[in-house]
Amino acid sequence: MDIGATGGMRREDQHSVGLQRISRRYSHRGTIVVLAVLIGGSASGSTKECESPETPARVSRAVAEIERAVDPCGESDEILRLLADFRRCDPSSYRICIDPRSVRNFVDPGIRDEPGHPTSLTWNPELRTELESSCEGDPARPLLRDPAASLLHEIVHVVQACNGLDPGALEIEAVRIENIYRRARGLCQRTRYGKIALPSRAFVACDRDSCACPLEVVFNVKRASLPAAAGIEIDARH
Repeated sequence: MDIGATGGMRREDQHSVGLQRISRRYSHRGTIVVLAVLIGGSASGSTKECESPETPARVSRAVAEIERAVDPCGESDEILRLLADFRRCDPSSYRICIDPRSVRNFVDPGIRDEPGHPTSLTWNPELRTELESSCEGDPARPLLRDPAASLLHEIVHVVQACNGLDPGALEIEAVRIENIYRRARGLCQRTRYGKIALPSRAFVACDRDSCACPLEVVFNVKRASLPAAAGIEIDARH
């Protein structure tokens, strides 16, 4: 993520002022969930991509795809909790805009508790540019942006801002959660944020067939998958 509207992109180009709340329903694990998406026009009065009828549908489809992903290391519920927190954020505190011309996905934290200055998320669902020069150590396979993974990364920052935190200081956490989705979809996981190497907790080594999940995670996943046997209690110490 890039924090802020500066650094190469004018605020007029963000297409993210003005609000329209659109709710779409999806069924996930037998539960109806509602996604509230805030769509805006541009600061210069243009409405271009931000008021396209396809905008809320594309965002909602991406979130539904994220929710369906199952992490082989058992951390999918962390993404579901994050999205639940996202839905609990005050709808007036953030807005989402699709910008197919943007060369990056980013969040502008805005000004907390000041009307007219909500957190703005700009997402380009066509952006598949290179993030790292190699994937799983293979220099012939660059690691590319994935639209849904990028959206999830930025949603992490929206939730952080919603909770009064500084998204710019929490990039590693956003990449860690992005990597859960990447792992669930069999995508290459990020090992760096820019020039910063990620700590080991932020990714799990995987090949095409399996992932080296932490032992405690593997145990919890296997335990959860075992059918309950009458009169038999599983001892978590073994």
